[in-house]
Amino acid sequence: MNRKVTLFLMFGPFILFFVGLGVLVNDARHPSTLRDECVVTGTGAEAQPFKDKARFIYRQSENIKHDVSLRCQKLGPLMLNDIQLFITPIKIGQGAWVSLKQYHILPKRWMVSVYTGKEE
Repeated sequence: MNRKVTLFLMFGPFILFFVGLGVLVNDARHPSTLRDECVVTGTGAEAQPFKDKARFIYRQSENIKHDVSLRCQKLGPLMLNDIQLFITPIKIGQGAWVSLKQYHILPKRWMVSVYTGKEE
């Protein structure tokens, strides 16, 4: 092997690693973000009638008492299963917002927040 091939084989993997790392960092820094205002249409067993029409965005458990059905302006009907939303009581008709961050390489990231009271 000549010197050029040897240098390429030695430093090529490092160059590819740093190029890949740069692509991932650029993807993480520039996602496309969509934020939508929603209304809670059902929780637990009350959300089951909406299950067929809604799109499941994420699921943390198989327990249906943690299901939440949302009706959003841009995203339409959504369902999710999240035990963390039930730290405070959720009722039908409460406002909520959903944020979707989409990346080119990295997976989608959903964030959901339900308005539970006055902000101070």
